[in-house]
Amino acid sequence: MNLVLRREQITQHIAALDEFLSGPIYAAWESDRKADLADVEDAILSLDPKSIEDSNEQFRLRGERRLLQKLESHFQNDRIVLKQELDEIDVELEQQNTTTTKQEE
Repeated sequence: MNLVLRREQITQHIAALDEFLSGPIYAAWESDRKADLADVEDAILSLDPKSIEDSNEQFRLRGERRLLQKLESHFQNDRIVLKQELDEIDVELEQQNTTTTKQEE
């Protein structure tokens, strides 16, 4: 794929992601995620760890809690990955420009 085109696509994607992260849909999603996390933590604390049935449920809930905790930084991590890819493309484009300039001399 053409690096200039890919760079433009990533730039547009970052702009759309920034708009999403500052918008009301993300705020509502984050609020719901926090509420779900609090519910799961309350459910874990309400279980009897000595009961086999409860310990199985506790393992399931702990996995759910880990997922909800990881989702907290999911979109921000995507933005970081996109910025890193953009930086790599910029370096590659600069190298191509340098090579082209040297060949023309």
